[in-house]
Amino acid sequence: MKTSNCFLAFKKYIRQHIVLPAVLLFALTQIANGQLVGSPGSFQSAVQRCVPASYLVSYQFVVDAPAGMPTGYIRITFRLDDMAGNNIEIINFYNDATHNEITLLDPANPFNVYGKWVIMRNHTFMLPSDDDCQYNVFMILRYDPDGAGPLPYSIIDLTQMQPLANWHTDDDGDGQIAIDPVIHEVCEGEPLVDFRFRDASTFACTEATVPDLSDPNDIERHVQFVYGTTPSATQGIPNLSINVYGRIVQLTDASGNPMPNSWTVNPLDGSLVAPYSTASGFFEGPVISTGPNATGGSQQTFPISYPANVTVPNDYFEVTVRNWNYCNPWNLSQTSPNAADARTATAMIFVVDAPPAPVAQDVTICEGEDNTLEVTSTPVGTLFWYSDAALTNQVASGVSSYTPPDVAPGVYDYYVLDQDLAGLLCVGPATEIILTINGIPNKPSITRTGSDFCFDGTSSITLTASATTPPAILYWQWYREGTPVPGATTNTLILSQVAHSGEYTVRAFGVSPTFCPGPLSDPVDVLIGEPATVNAGPNQTICSNTMATITAVPGGSATSGTWSTSGTGSFGNATSLSTSYTPSATDITAGAVNLTFTTNNPAGPCPAVSDFLILTIVRAPQVNAGADDATCQGTPYTVSDATASNYVTLTWSEDGAGTITSGQGTLTPTYTPGGAEANATVTLTLTVTGTAPCATVTDTKILYVDRTPVATVGPVQNICNNTSANLSATAAASGTFGEWTFINNLVWQETFSESPQYATSGTEWTTSGITPDSDTYFRIESGRMAGRDLDAEAVWTSDPIPIASVSPVKVSVYLQEVASLENDDYIRVYYSINGGTETLFTTNGDNGNDFGTRTATVTNLTGNDLRIIIKCRNDSNDEYYYFDNIVVRQVSAQAEPVIMTVTSATSGVTGLWQGDNRFRWSVFSSHNGCDSASAVYTIRRDISPAAANAGPAQTFCETSSTVLAANAATNGGTGTWTLTGGSGTVAEPNNPLSAVSGLGYGVNTFRWTITSALGICASTSSTVTITRNRNPIDLSGNVTIVKNPVCYNTPGQLQITGTEADVKYYLRTGGV
Repeated sequence: MKTSNCFLAFKKYIRQHIVLPAVLLFALTQIANGQLVGSPGSFQSAVQRCVPASYLVSYQFVVDAPAGMPTGYIRITFRLDDMAGNNIEIINFYNDATHNEITLLDPANPFNVYGKWVIMRNHTFMLPSDDDCQYNVFMILRYDPDGAGPLPYSIIDLTQMQPLANWHTDDDGDGQIAIDPVIHEVCEGEPLVDFRFRDASTFACTEATVPDLSDPNDIERHVQFVYGTTPSATQGIPNLSINVYGRIVQLTDASGNPMPNSWTVNPLDGSLVAPYSTASGFFEGPVISTGPNATGGSQQTFPISYPANVTVPNDYFEVTVRNWNYCNPWNLSQTSPNAADARTATAMIFVVDAPPAPVAQDVTICEGEDNTLEVTSTPVGTLFWYSDAALTNQVASGVSSYTPPDVAPGVYDYYVLDQDLAGLLCVGPATEIILTINGIPNKPSITRTGSDFCFDGTSSITLTASATTPPAILYWQWYREGTPVPGATTNTLILSQVAHSGEYTVRAFGVSPTFCPGPLSDPVDVLIGEPATVNAGPNQTICSNTMATITAVPGGSATSGTWSTSGTGSFGNATSLSTSYTPSATDITAGAVNLTFTTNNPAGPCPAVSDFLILTIVRAPQVNAGADDATCQGTPYTVSDATASNYVTLTWSEDGAGTITSGQGTLTPTYTPGGAEANATVTLTLTVTGTAPCATVTDTKILYVDRTPVATVGPVQNICNNTSANLSATAAASGTFGEWTFINNLVWQETFSESPQYATSGTEWTTSGITPDSDTYFRIESGRMAGRDLDAEAVWTSDPIPIASVSPVKVSVYLQEVASLENDDYIRVYYSINGGTETLFTTNGDNGNDFGTRTATVTNLTGNDLRIIIKCRNDSNDEYYYFDNIVVRQVSAQAEPVIMTVTSATSGVTGLWQGDNRFRWSVFSSHNGCDSASAVYTIRRDISPAAANAGPAQTFCETSSTVLAANAATNGGTGTWTLTGGSGTVAEPNNPLSAVSGLGYGVNTFRWTITSALGICASTSSTVTITRNRNPIDLSGNVTIVKNPVCYNTPGQLQITGTEADVKYYLRTGGV
């Protein structure tokens, strides 16, 4: 038994089970109650320390008191925990009425060295095969001195703990077999000299890994290196060798294959021995002891080497380390170690790829051209440039192109190579690049023989080129107007045709392969003229609403010219051969003009010429069918805004289901819709014919035949408590649309499209301030008021709105602006009370510049009447102000309900008031061709009163009247009393505190029922009992004691004469 370790474990156990020491100390003092006092002890015997480990653990307790053999019940507990305190196994052994699992050693037993009774028990533990290096066994002794009596077990001892070692091989548990480095990389082609691997293992279950082990595995290890463990015929490193104590041992041949398994060097000292082979087939180093108390590997391999220029990428060589410890011991043989039992790790020498030679082309250029040398392949790492084959004169690095300083004609050699950026910084082979610079010929001069002339078939001009040499000239090239003249590659050029006119230059070209072009000569102009001709085209006749398209065809040396007119019309482009002519009003009145084209005055001896055509002009018809409009289904429509002129005939046509019933051939026809024509679009087309060549002219106007709106809503909807519901209306038919409005507190509203039945009409407001034109207007447009390009202040003013009976009121106006407005553009909203001062709305009353959309509001206005004034100004035809939905409401203490989707017939609505909530469903035609229709939908909201509570039950002796105590009805509800059992008269049936009289003997039941204010919500009821009792009779003389209690907690018995009562009772004196 290791006392110090047990003591430490005992302290740890006490910390984890903080309540047990007090129990233990208490138990050890109970000698007077027959508890045991004595000396505990324990020990262990290892059956197997290595995984799977097993131990025999023994516990004993030498009894000092009381004297004699223990007669009570005994329990011994063995508990196995891991090092983190987690329980692995618990087993209990008993000596009691049914078990005899614990040994009681008699003092007289010859094996008893204590001369006292000894309590003993053994248990064998099989430890788990997991990573823990130690487990702890705790032993607890419990004793019950009275056996089967009422006393429980008490803890006598919990001091005993035995640590059990659980050792592993060094690749298990907290150990690891490893070599450092795992991979040693070497660049392709580079040598390796005296490189060593090191054993970097961490040994299992040592003080270094688990410092508080009671029994660490500090026994020596044995380590061995094996060289070349996984060879490959295609990837071995050639000519690799190791240095064994100064003697070189070659491990691979010139192809990288392993050497034959026949070795003559002793790995223990490097001495020469008779040839021998190894079980692995490779050279095996000596088995080396680490010595005791080692916590990790430190041994090194023999130095490893191979020469330069023998490797290619992915060549490799492997080394394996073998490890033996107490749990997988070495067989002590240097020549034939038990390799199968060893734990191993492998490391590798690996040859990595060096960058390839860069890809680059030789460069041949002309003097003065770009002489940049460029690598076209993608670099692996960094490029280095050199100007010599020995690669000693570096001229650039880190760039894929290099511009040499050489500019004079000649031949120059350069070299570039690639080096890795990281890792081993491997260097690849160099690529040679040759730069050749060729000279450029000198600028030539031109000699001319002959002057410009008009083409006559015999005359010519000769041009001759010359330039100084060197550089040498291989050939010439002549250019006309900058374009090479085909075949003109000598220094002489003869010109004789009109097509030969132009500007001429010449250039000399140098030797191949660059054919360096010399500079161009100065230009020489040559002109061979041709007589001018022109044709203005045939005479034309046009309609006055079209343009004449005219084309002049010049010839000879004439290439351009100018159009002119005998009238006052305009040309599209008077200097264009093909152009248009638009007659003026004077031309149209005259009926004809002459159009003349005069050519330019050609250079040389040829004069300008002209030609003309006669243009006849016929007046064109004019037509305007009028603006788009709308009518209601079944309502005839008469056109009132059509115009036409200069026509021969006039005809109306339509594409609807109705007909033109009158006015055909006039500007005021009447269209009568078909019987079923509704929600339809009819195109009215006005066609007029004119005098030839004027074409027939048409214009159209759209007539919308709107469907008559119909507004239908559902019956009154009753709801209880909920503040939200769904509105109910028949969805607007196709071609119409509907909108909801809450109207409980609505005073006045203008939507610019509403029916006069429920809102204002156009006669209840006025506008002023502007004069409309094609761009400027202040009018209703698409169901809202629109102000465009106003240029002055436009004013909208409502008629006086009476508010005396509904004050105070609040007002809101929806505002919107479109386009980019400036600081001096504005829309302002005012109110006036009783004809007084115009005052801006308090919220968003003054709005300038850009603001998008917003709502102007004001509240708490009082007076006899209210007027709303809206003033706005903008100054561009893409600037618009809109305002809509002007609403005046009576101010209420509660916010108006919110309609979630005003255009949905079944929209949800929230925030409902108590009582009737009235919503108007207004239905409009799509184009305002019909009057709108409206209907009002009512949601009646009731609120549940507090639940009925009839009050507490009442009991009296002989009393025949009392006062009820129910709760009062809330939220406008009503309570009512009714008699449901017994007798009695309620004085005030609706008073929760009503008096009640005439109560009979026994139980009298009254129901208190509360109903809601509108009777929509469910009523609630509660009952109360009022008991009227007679005075009691004294029966104490009728009690007889049948049985008195004789013991604590034993029942006694009473009997009451004249009743069926038979009473049991218990005697208690303190305690429970």
